[in-house]
Amino acid sequence: MIEKNNWSEINNDISEIKDKIKSSINEDDLTSDLKDSLKNTVTSASTTLNELKRNIEKTVTDEEIKKEAK
Repeated sequence: MIEKNNWSEINNDISEIKDKIKSSINEDDLTSDLKDSLKNTVTSASTTLNELKRNIEKTVTDEEIKKEAK
C-alpha cells in the first residue's frame, strides 16, 4: 500500500512540474508577443509623426507656424 502511495505522490509531483513548465512557456510567449506589439506600435507612431511633419512642411507656408509645429 505504501508503494502505491509513493507512486501516487510521484505522479502528482510530475503533474505539478508539467503544469509549471507549461505556465512558464505560456508566460514567455505572452512576454514576447507584448514586446513585439510594443515595437510595432512605436514604429507605427514614429511613421505617423514623420508623415505629419512632412505634410506640415509641404502645406504650411508661414515660417513662424512651421517652427511652432516642429
